[in-house]
Amino acid sequence: MGYRERYIYETALKYLSDGLPEETVRNMGADSARKYFTSFCGVGEKVANCVCLFGAGYIDSFPIDTHIKDILYREYYLKDVSDDPEGLSSKTDLRDHGLSPADYEKLAKEHFDSFKGCRGIVQQWIFAEEVAKGKT
Repeated sequence: MGYRERYIYETALKYLSDGLPEETVRNMGADSARKYFTSFCGVGEKVANCVCLFGAGYIDSFPIDTHIKDILYREYYLKDVSDDPEGLSSKTDLRDHGLSPADYEKLAKEHFDSFKGCRGIVQQWIFAEEVAKGKT
């Protein structure tokens, strides 16, 4: 477990002390649930969004992991080859694009708000397409 040992231990203690039943998470709304999950030690926005999407049924949650960052950067940040002098869009391992988490949130909002209510499902389709193309 390495460095995660502390996170798992503290998260287990918090969960046991809060005694939050599953129904409460499902009824609190996505924003409140995300805020609740980020209160756990070691849980950030991405993991909170994953729990909301896959565990609590909030299908509008849009987790932004490394793969989704690569896709957002390649498809929506780079406009054409002239905007990509180093050929970054052709690389599959783009871990650091120099964009902040807020930049990725903005890209996701700008390009996926038309899918409001099911953005997490669309995010999974996009990821599945990348896997099928062998880009991840």
